[in-house]
Amino acid sequence: MVTGAIEGPKRLEDLHVRRDLVASLLLRTLAFADQLSGGAIETRLGLPFETLQPIVEEFQKAQLMDTMGFSNEAGLEGRPIPVRMSYTVSSAGRQRAAEMSAVQTRYLGPCPINFDDYLSLIRSQVTGKANVTDAALKRALGQLALEQHVIDQIGDEIVRVIDPVYHKIAEGEQPIDRRLVKVERPVVVAGGELKLEQLDLTYDTANRYYEAPLQWKANAGVFVIDDFGRQEVPPMRLLNRFIVPMEKKIDYLDLSASGRKIELPFLCQVVFSTNLSPTELVDEAFLRRMAYKIGVGNPTPEQFGRILKYECERQGVAFDPNAVNYLLHTLYGKKPRLTPQTLKEAFDACFNPALGSVTEDDWARPQTT
Repeated sequence: MVTGAIEGPKRLEDLHVRRDLVASLLLRTLAFADQLSGGAIETRLGLPFETLQPIVEEFQKAQLMDTMGFSNEAGLEGRPIPVRMSYTVSSAGRQRAAEMSAVQTRYLGPCPINFDDYLSLIRSQVTGKANVTDAALKRALGQLALEQHVIDQIGDEIVRVIDPVYHKIAEGEQPIDRRLVKVERPVVVAGGELKLEQLDLTYDTANRYYEAPLQWKANAGVFVIDDFGRQEVPPMRLLNRFIVPMEKKIDYLDLSASGRKIELPFLCQVVFSTNLSPTELVDEAFLRRMAYKIGVGNPTPEQFGRILKYECERQGVAFDPNAVNYLLHTLYGKKPRLTPQTLKEAFDACFNPALGSVTEDDWARPQTT
């Protein structure tokens, strides 16, 4: 699959974001850390120092930033002198940073990427057709025991997309543009706790930036809605949220703080998983919109054994094959019988856990008061 990249910026103009946003981010980052080397500033903002040089010089002339001599930070040997210098903010700079925080975003982190640049990048991740073969599918499924048939510039409005819960750093060379990070294709899973609000941009009023919704974090990957039908929101309402994005491959999101709306490519594969009957959840019209509908039956005893063995190995638990037969045929296979003894044991397990179990002889003894 052909993928694209954003060319590493060398000048402020290459960022395609507002100069005052970059200046604010630089000054607030330095004020927060108190003192940083040029190399550390590069790391925190994800930008080469030469890109920031004009702003640094401007702040120094305005006596908002000071230099503290060469930094003794490791790894700066041989770098340009401005990168090796240590920088701090003056009292006037700290006051200016506080003023910026009061009227702008309080976001701290890598310099944001222009929205149009992001759109170009994300679209490039899904161009062409993936070569999905039976062998590749089996490798992807790994130890799962399944039968073969299953096998415009936004300015100061910042959206945080990267999420360490879903985005795992990929192996290999990372992008030249250090505002970006190469990750594995995300798999975002939401279960019965899923709420409609999680599918919209969430505005952090304290820090003044947005958190991307789950389907945005899953872009170029997979979005799994597990336990479908068990969410608080009615199933049809949840499905209606995805009808247009799934058909048009475009999602519309509201920037609630400004009242504007943005159009975002919807490039994730949505998977609905449920153990309820689909006919009880949705109508036929929506089922026809789903290209693939796969029924996964209960595992056979042999498959159950493989699943249990795999989980034991994954959790570091010694596996005993005899435990499978005992579990399936003795515990699960044994029909429960309602007796005074089993009733008392069930009652004590729920309400009197500190009491020991009783025998049937105890029931035969006369009770005294």
